[in-house]
Amino acid sequence: MKKIDLINESSIDAMFKEQAKEVRNLTEDVIKVCFKSGLSYKDMNKALYIADKGLYRNTINKSRSQGS
Repeated sequence: MKKIDLINESSIDAMFKEQAKEVRNLTEDVIKVCFKSGLSYKDMNKALYIADKGLYRNTINKSRSQGS
């Protein structure tokens, strides 16, 4: 099993502040929706994984169709 490296709060804050305003806004919106969902962390993580997979597939398909 792969070990997960934990990072401290200041590292997270620094990473967040380095992002473009649009990225920070989207991050905040995603976090708000997750908290409002009332799901467990495990279920939120599953939903985020599935969403990420869908976004990735859409991006790959879009770039393939534009490259043809």
